Amino acid sequence: MNKTLLAILAILLLSIPVMADATGTVLPSEATITVTPVATVNGEAISQALFNAIVMPQYLEIAQKISEVNQLFSDILLNTEAGNQLLKVYEQKVLEDLIRKRLIVQYAFINGFEIDRYAVYSQVHEYVLNSLNESDISLKEADTYYMLKGYPDGLFSYELKTVEDIVFKNAFNALFNAITADASSVVTDEMIQEYYSANPDEFSIKGEFVELYEERFDSFTKAYSFLQKLKSVSDPTLEFSSGSVKYGRDDVVSINPELVSKLFDNFQPGLMNSIEKTNDGKYIIFYLVDYTQEGTAVKPLETVREDIKAKLLEETKRLLWNQWLEGDFKTFYESSTIEISEEFK
Repeated sequence: MNKTLLAILAILLLSIPVMADATGTVLPSEATITVTPVATVNGEAISQALFNAIVMPQYLEIAQKISEVNQLFSDILLNTEAGNQLLKVYEQKVLEDLIRKRLIVQYAFINGFEIDRYAVYSQVHEYVLNSLNESDISLKEADTYYMLKGYPDGLFSYELKTVEDIVFKNAFNALFNAITADASSVVTDEMIQEYYSANPDEFSIKGEFVELYEERFDSFTKAYSFLQKLKSVSDPTLEFSSGSVKYGRDDVVSINPELVSKLFDNFQPGLMNSIEKTNDGKYIIFYLVDYTQEGTAVKPLETVREDIKAKLLEETKRLLWNQWLEGDFKTFYESSTIEISEEFK
């Protein structure tokens, strides 16, 4: 591939982060091409030009890859009635997905999120032109390249698809963030503890460990009082609020890197006669039980709490989103007026 095509390919791969403002705007350059709707969604057309811009590059890539693997299968797919029927089913699924995405954009717009196709198109078009100018590539060369990649109307088709992708992405992100905004309040400490207890293998590690009891405090005064109490009892381990835990070196580094030498390199079993400070500003007291140079342990909950929380948060967001899809969005979908061209039925 020559430098010109490589430069254009770089443009193809670039993502353009844009925020948007209204819906249903006809792009300026779209007016130059006859717009034949393959479907209308609540009165808003999905043009044949847009549909082709989505489907044709995929067809070209599929055809090329299949012919490389099995020419007979490629001939059957492209030159028989059975193959045509399979491609028709594929086109129907693509259109269904496009309609669904358009409805999500409309739902976002109805609920106050600004989606401006004209603004998105203007920024995409300006970005592409600037990139071509910087690379000394003409519009004719760009058109030729995109046609060879399967975009029927060249650069116009590419821009049309890019605008659709960006508009949907912005609408989706806005809705997703709004619908899942309360997810963090749903994830409780009890849920984190339950997940930790139910999945010990996920947090099992091998290596060098120190077993210890620990107690953390928000103030030095409380930590000092607790330390004095431990010194006065026969079995200090009974005074800790939880059982012993095993820490690896990395776990201790996350608490405070300066503790590594005290807990590992200079390990001494028993009560540490000092009040240490954690990276997050808390005061901590240790009672050291055992040191193992090579063993297996489960990471302490505190070292994986944030990871578990993040995982549960993502699961909760996914649940809230799916509930919205099966609830409000399903109602909106079913009440929408959707007209599909006869050739896609």
